[in-house]
Amino acid sequence: MAILPGHMEGISGATVSGYNMGINKFISEENINASIVFINFIFSREIQKHYVENNMLSTGMNQLYKDREVCEKIDCELYNSLQILSKQTNITFNIDEYNEKVKSIYNKFIYGNESAEMVLKEIEDITKIYYISLSTEDSYIGLVAFIVYCTTSALMIVSLLFLFKEDYTPFFEFLPTDFWIITILGEILILSIGISGMGQLKEELCELKPIFFSFGYTFILVPLLYRLIINFPEEIYFPKWVYRHRYQFFLIFILIDFLLNSIVLLISPFKIKTINVKDGQNFNKCIIRSFFGQVILWVQVFYILIITIIILSLSFIEWNLHATFYDIRFLISALYIDILSSAIYLFLESITINNYLSYYVVRGSILFIMTISNYSFLYGYKLFSAFLKKKNLKLVFIKKINKNFVDESDNSREKSAPYNTNTKIEGNVSSMNTLDDQNKSSTDYNNDEFRSYRRNSIFSKVLSYHYTTEGYSVNDIGIQIYDEDNEDKDNSISI
Repeated sequence: MAILPGHMEGISGATVSGYNMGINKFISEENINASIVFINFIFSREIQKHYVENNMLSTGMNQLYKDREVCEKIDCELYNSLQILSKQTNITFNIDEYNEKVKSIYNKFIYGNESAEMVLKEIEDITKIYYISLSTEDSYIGLVAFIVYCTTSALMIVSLLFLFKEDYTPFFEFLPTDFWIITILGEILILSIGISGMGQLKEELCELKPIFFSFGYTFILVPLLYRLIINFPEEIYFPKWVYRHRYQFFLIFILIDFLLNSIVLLISPFKIKTINVKDGQNFNKCIIRSFFGQVILWVQVFYILIITIIILSLSFIEWNLHATFYDIRFLISALYIDILSSAIYLFLESITINNYLSYYVVRGSILFIMTISNYSFLYGYKLFSAFLKKKNLKLVFIKKINKNFVDESDNSREKSAPYNTNTKIEGNVSSMNTLDDQNKSSTDYNNDEFRSYRRNSIFSKVLSYHYTTEGYSVNDIGIQIYDEDNEDKDNSISI
């Protein structure tokens, strides 16, 4: 008998195992004392020496392998050269099954055509836990995902600089500047959920996912909710309060998130589960350990769902308002993609995927699609429009002033000519009357159309809001900017 050879001289290995012994704590004190006497007897030097000399067991008393009498009967040099390793009982749930797998894989090399490299890889895969990392030893996916995350996040942050350029500000009037920044941070938090799964999985990392999810969606949805509330097409108190106290309004939702996430951290609902893949690559995943933990996480989901439903309802009410006509349509597109992506993501959490690369890539791709769609429909298209249509606001303002000055001069000269005065006045009165008649006719038509919907029910009132094109808004304060493309048309741009 000899020690196992290692890959370097002087390196070997030997598996050690033993027996477990225990004493029942419910037995009488007399039996406890008897048990102590028995244990002292079994582990005494004399009894251990007797067993070793007669090859009845291998003892843990290393000094016995230096005893002259013992070494005359057994190979003490072999025992003293052993490099002890414990069995892998903490990784595989069935050590006998593990041993059978190792033997069958060895036979592929000894009796088959498998290379030593392939055989050792298969043996390693029995107990190895795979995970995504920046290392390219097993896969390049972790490195690629990290580069994509960093690049996307950096581009989003850099694009915020355009909020502070004067020529671009009219295109981002849908939200205040600080709320645009909060929205982009929310999108980065959603994207970060995928990166939180890199490296060896721990319970702390599992708890980060619902935290990033809840705060990320709050940062995205609450600014949109704020805008839709203050854009409500009827003068009521609540939109005014929200407009004047937007930080307090935002803080209410942040406090709700803090409360829910504090409960998550307190109860620590997650645990790590190892997915053992037969003839494949094992990996870990986060699972919820208790029913109460599931309840808290579903409360977070329903909380976000309620905000989404309110936003969809307000979007329907304000669907035809000219001030936010295109903004609402892009907003709805982003929300629909979010709802679909979130449903797919939650569904994937309930099924088993036995490939760790697919498990990571599919979830990461869904989060990436959600982030890019939110950014594109809420912020990106505005940035694109600004690149195509931006104007020098100072120059436009100066031209507007000059035009008004010229118009006033012409009016003064016309007033100083007596023979034109009556004609001009009559013409103006006639034009104004014609315009008033047109407006009145148009208004009467709209009123007739809306009157058919105006009933005492809430549903009919909602429909009347839905078809309203102009309405009260606490954010209506703006300035008139001269449109170079049409000298006869003024555009109202809120800044």
